[in-house]
Amino acid sequence: MALAALLNFSAVTYAQYSNFVPANNPEIVYMGRINNSDPTTPKFVYPGVQISMRFTGTEIKMKCKPNSGFFMIKIDDNLPFKIEFGEGINEVGLAKGMPNTKHTVTATLCYEGYQRVPEFHGFVIDGQVENAPKLPTRKLEFIGDSQTCGYGIDDVSGTESKFYDKTENFYYTYAAETARQLNAQYVTVCRSGIGVYRNYNGPETGNPKEAMVDIYPLTNFGDPSQNWDYGSYVPDVVCINLGTNDTSVGTYKKELLEDGFRKLYKLVRARYPDTNIILIDGCMLNGKSLQDVQGAITKIVLEANESGDVKIFRLDFSPQDGSLGYATHSHPSARQQKCMAEELVPFIRRITNWKD
Repeated sequence: MALAALLNFSAVTYAQYSNFVPANNPEIVYMGRINNSDPTTPKFVYPGVQISMRFTGTEIKMKCKPNSGFFMIKIDDNLPFKIEFGEGINEVGLAKGMPNTKHTVTATLCYEGYQRVPEFHGFVIDGQVENAPKLPTRKLEFIGDSQTCGYGIDDVSGTESKFYDKTENFYYTYAAETARQLNAQYVTVCRSGIGVYRNYNGPETGNPKEAMVDIYPLTNFGDPSQNWDYGSYVPDVVCINLGTNDTSVGTYKKELLEDGFRKLYKLVRARYPDTNIILIDGCMLNGKSLQDVQGAITKIVLEANESGDVKIFRLDFSPQDGSLGYATHSHPSARQQKCMAEELVPFIRRITNWKD
């Protein structure tokens, strides 16, 4: 009852703006996994979810549920900047005093929102909405852990002693950079600490119901009420960057690691029969962990090839050595992430024959 009253109050509050553009306006374009069961308050948790709109005017504000967290904002060809919806904040100004011409705004969720569960409510402008921006035709999907999320990237000193939402920034990850370089749209399914069978510091036998194979079918992590509609988005390429947490703190079983990759591969292939799949060993791996992940990936690729699947590949990211700096807890820095993209982009071009 209280929640319904709050939502009704929000609707009344927003209605006072003559140029309020609600979240369900057909000229607003979304990208990523989004629970749209109520199209006026779409909910999402994965880093990289994007909201775009074209408009004519001089000023724009964004409205979200209070405490929806951090977004990177890009307006036209200007440099991106970060905003925050904190406690009690449901409106943030994005720009004012712009030329009264056509503009394009894109908001990208840049942190893991599974605890706050962000909701987008709409934009406020002083002009008019234009035709919806067009998404690229190329499609990517990224399945990963904290490296894909952008863990600690905005901690440029790499000295933070703990994780903060404010220092996570997907916008500067290898995934986001790869999509930009290839002019592709993308979907992410990523969470810090997750593995193919065993999450960070998990039991040797694994984390049933909490590993990637278990959360992949859900639209939003932590919300079992809605499964993702795989027919709504069929990627040309799926990149799977996992294994770092499986082989991290504590002990693990190689056979369970292999079986975890096998199960995830089969899960993805069952949903996308003709999609290219790339199994990647991440830049944080080294020593025995690196060898075991590479061995598991190689085995899965060979098994798939032997069964007739020629659209599965393995890619090794160069291990980080600190020369490009570190983010929080020795995670890849923005420069290291850029290096990862520079390795992934030509690989994708080669297997897809994408030329430009």
